[in-house]
Amino acid sequence: MTDVVEAARGTVIIDPELRTDGDESAPPSNISNTDVFDAGDPEAGFAAADVVIEREFDSATIHQGYIEPHACVARRTEEGQILLWVSSQGHFAIRDLTAAGPPAEISRAPASGIDASAASGISAAGGISAAARRACYGAA
Repeated sequence: MTDVVEAARGTVIIDPELRTDGDESAPPSNISNTDVFDAGDPEAGFAAADVVIEREFDSATIHQGYIEPHACVARRTEEGQILLWVSSQGHFAIRDLTAAGPPAEISRAPASGIDASAASGISAAGGISAAARRACYGAA
């Protein structure tokens, strides 16, 4: 299935266990979850507009290309503290995930300034956190 409109219509169900928004009483769906943003009165805005242009656009399936290295360097100080250098936009998530590991005080976790992606930090956080734990403790 490569057509997002057909997938949303549910012509073919990709994962029969998936229910929109986790609603177990709903039928299987290809829509994982929904968000509703609600502000103002769109109908009144269209009615007041001098011109309303309606068009539909779609594009080929694409995926962003991450241009930063996925890396972490960890150093344990003589005092037993951990210093992390992390290439991610998700520094708070990395701090929280690393803190959930073996007990240690993380003294500093400075941003490396080499992350240029728009969304890789959170998705990479688990891997980076595991890498930091391996570097510090020798195990995941």
